[in-house]
Amino acid sequence: MDIFINSILQVFNSELLFSYGAYDYRFVKLALTIKHWNKKIFPDRKKRLNSFTVNLMLIAFLQLKGVLPNLQRVVGRDERNLVQY
Repeated sequence: MDIFINSILQVFNSELLFSYGAYDYRFVKLALTIKHWNKKIFPDRKKRLNSFTVNLMLIAFLQLKGVLPNLQRVVGRDERNLVQY
């Protein structure tokens, strides 16, 4: 576990993963399964991909298959008034 202080990028990364998990629970199950598999196949931490990288690859794959939307899409000028925060 890493602890970051004054590092806003990690906060946004966590929020992104949380948003995809909230959108579809299957993403969470797949991400945890792949994380466990990654640790089992590559026990040496230096030889395996980090969890965030694996999650980004999973998101890209699920977007390609049409399971997940692109939550990182830039909102156009006309759509900004429609977005509710």
